[in-house]
Amino acid sequence: TTIHCDHLIEARSDGASDLRESLAENGEVYDFLRSAAARYGAGFWGPGAGIIHQVVLENYAFPGGMMIGTDSHTPNAGGLGTCAVGVGGADAVDVMAGLPWELLYPKRIAVYLTGEMSGWTAPKDVILY
Repeated sequence: TTIHCDHLIEARSDGASDLRESLAENGEVYDFLRSAAARYGAGFWGPGAGIIHQVVLENYAFPGGMMIGTDSHTPNAGGLGTCAVGVGGADAVDVMAGLPWELLYPKRIAVYLTGEMSGWTAPKDVILY
């Protein structure tokens, strides 16, 4: 379990200035998150430690791994072979409390694609269509 503080830093001018502004504006929030991490034994990635999406790829994702996260980009870890699923806060709290996380296997369906993709169309465009 880890806590990341990247989403409270707004990109306005440059990294150092933006970090200073965020520390001034959100210091109380950062202090609370730091204390919660210490109290409950969670890892803490403080302000300026990196964007969660990249931190996860560089430190937690690996082929055959499994991960849940409350960030909508959690499935990005799938690019490195991790089964990574984004969940809501209630599911995350259950897992942090030691309860099992359950996911129902969806009914399988078949999708048949015909024709050809053209131009700049990518596979993701097909699944989002």
